[in-house]
Amino acid sequence: MARLDRLAGVRDVLQLAATVGREVSYELLHAVSPLDEATLRNHLAELVSTEFLYPRGAPPTATYTFKHALIQDAVYDSLLSDRRAALHERVAEVMERRNEHRLGEIAETLAHHYSQTPRAKKAVRYMAEAGEKSLMVYSLDEAYLRLRQVVELVEEVPDAADDAFFVDVLLNLARVLYFRLDMRGIIELLEPHLLRAEALGDPNRLSRLLFEIGYAHVFSADMEAGYPLLDRAKKIGEESGNELITGYVAMGKMWGEMY
Repeated sequence: MARLDRLAGVRDVLQLAATVGREVSYELLHAVSPLDEATLRNHLAELVSTEFLYPRGAPPTATYTFKHALIQDAVYDSLLSDRRAALHERVAEVMERRNEHRLGEIAETLAHHYSQTPRAKKAVRYMAEAGEKSLMVYSLDEAYLRLRQVVELVEEVPDAADDAFFVDVLLNLARVLYFRLDMRGIIELLEPHLLRAEALGDPNRLSRLLFEIGYAHVFSADMEAGYPLLDRAKKIGEESGNELITGYVAMGKMWGEMY
């Protein structure tokens, strides 16, 4: 940091690079930086000569890597909170705009950047998408982390997501807990939000939520609590023509009969 203080003219470029990550492309730096191209190239050349960054290739196709992760951490930690949030927001907006047809591929990166800003709706959207992607490939620890972050953020900023979106996140998180055989976790997660699901007036979401809670009780050998929820889920499923949920309920009751 003492060496960086003597390079005041290039500090902003290095801080921007540290916000992006351990490795950053010239293309992204150029898109995000307010500097003109000639000045940016000169600053990057100085950061390379002073061994803050190592280049691979040459502009405009170059990629720059921090000499060490601790250097990146030190530079990033030097940012004041408001400037840090502003840089993350600028990076996220540029990446979002330049990848509008493949946002799902970079959902994790966008979730990271937006989570460091006041843009809670954006953060929630991409965190949920990243969590669902992880769940689909059974990367359960990562899925749990992402989806739990969504729940916590929505509880902190209620208008970050509408109720239908939030219930979908809860159901995905319940799936993660199911694969972990954490039935008590499912019950504690979903029961407080049952009224929210009922208020939606969506039979598919409500029946699924009822099934998840009911099945978790049955799996835990609490038939008295579980069967009424399964019966209600089945009734809603039959009335709405949801054969999937009626099949789930049959499976849940079969499991209960095995005890």
